[in-house]
Amino acid sequence: MGTVTGFDPVTEHERTRAALAAAVPRLVRLLRDAPDLDEASGVPVWTVGDVGAHLAAVYLAYTSVVSDDGAMDRDGLLPPGDVPFAERIAALDKKKARGVRIAFDLVVKGGPRLAIVVDDGTMTVTRDAPSRAYDCRLTVAPTAFLLVSFRRMPVWQAIARGRMRAGGRRPWLAPRLGRLVATP
Repeated sequence: MGTVTGFDPVTEHERTRAALAAAVPRLVRLLRDAPDLDEASGVPVWTVGDVGAHLAAVYLAYTSVVSDDGAMDRDGLLPPGDVPFAERIAALDKKKARGVRIAFDLVVKGGPRLAIVVDDGTMTVTRDAPSRAYDCRLTVAPTAFLLVSFRRMPVWQAIARGRMRAGGRRPWLAPRLGRLVATP
């Protein structure tokens, strides 16, 4: 029988950071060499450029939470030092949501229905939550929502194409959701 080694979170953290740093030049090279960024990709309804933008945004998101020097934290919202991923993310919901009370009904076409409730520094997300009075209902196409969330598509463009729609008692609150959730 072989020897089972223990899990060392510090070593795994360093390996993750190194892997992310090594992946960037390859991603950049792949995107630069793509003959047409508007070409269809292997992901339904996404272009090659959409996939590239998503990967780049995800890279920024992950480096902002695994970086121990705070270099990716432009807003100064992350806790200092090398703290766990969940604690870093939780610190973002708390600072931006302090004093805010809003309930969003987020309907993802072909996907889940999410209740996003912000209550004075605490944000909860519940899948298939029971009915309640929501301030704002957002109906979104998943691709458009992702691209707008990661600032790869202007919200007006998603609205004009019928890919995002706000409704409910207070539809003008829709842009607040984007300001409450940290994005790279």
